[in-house]
Amino acid sequence: MKRLFRIVIFSAFALFLTSFWDKGFIIPSTGVEFVKATAALALFFLIVRPIMKIVFLPFNMLTLGLFSFVVYVLVLYILSSWYGLFTIHSWQFYGLNLFIVSIPKLNISYVGNLVLSSFSLSSIINLLDQLT
Repeated sequence: MKRLFRIVIFSAFALFLTSFWDKGFIIPSTGVEFVKATAALALFFLIVRPIMKIVFLPFNMLTLGLFSFVVYVLVLYILSSWYGLFTIHSWQFYGLNLFIVSIPKLNISYVGNLVLSSFSLSSIINLLDQLT
């Protein structure tokens, strides 16, 4: 029960943080819809992800774990397009200049944003899970 509560909180935080920096990732504005999106993402991380790790173990071993990331992208696509729990669309990144690092202005496509959002959500949830 404690793990379930933690993953739900981590999922909510990851959804909020991803929507904060990624202008093409839009979470629902109503509380009920946000709870649905959080619950779906948490259920994915608690139930579907371990099953997929076992089922797709040979593919993960052949691709050195890249296949699991492809599955994350696919699940995010299903949650966004079929169930409409959040919206993902293309957007324009206006660039970033930090000290010696300069990222130019970029047009991020729908697929690129799907990959970025998936990476952001899974990284935030996994990082928070590892910290606790």
